Amino acid sequence: MKRLLVLTVVMALLAMPLSLFAKDYHQFAVGKAVAKGATTLVVPLEIANLDNLVALDIPLRFSDGVTLKEVDFVNTRIEYFDFKISNINNEENTVIIGALPQMSSATKPDLKAGSGVIANLVFEIDNPSVTTVQIEAIEMADPYHKLMFVYHDYNDDGSIAGIR
Repeated sequence: MKRLLVLTVVMALLAMPLSLFAKDYHQFAVGKAVAKGATTLVVPLEIANLDNLVALDIPLRFSDGVTLKEVDFVNTRIEYFDFKISNINNEENTVIIGALPQMSSATKPDLKAGSGVIANLVFEIDNPSVTTVQIEAIEMADPYHKLMFVYHDYNDDGSIAGIR
């Protein structure tokens, strides 16, 4: 008999305004989880940004009873980015997601202001008694990572002055 996969995904900071850069307002949240078969759960990660983004650093911890199989960037807002990385550590229930739009000589645009999915976490449910998967942004010490959004600063003439 197939088990019906009904789970709740909880984000510790569901619509978390990040005050790292007070001038910019952005939010990070988990979207509605989707069951794929009896034991697979896909959880979209969403961001909303008012300015164009040039880089993302997203370290997360997830609850026990699941294995993170992959971080999928297909059909997301950052699919076109040159550099997308996910460092999954299922022993510690963590994942670090990083992204940069341009790593080559071909000019690629920053992530335009807007909102939507930037990645999908694909979990395998290991423990049949799991009814809730908790996902939270964390700060890591070695190597150092914390939830961070990086923006370009522009001069009055529109040229790039630096990043913030």
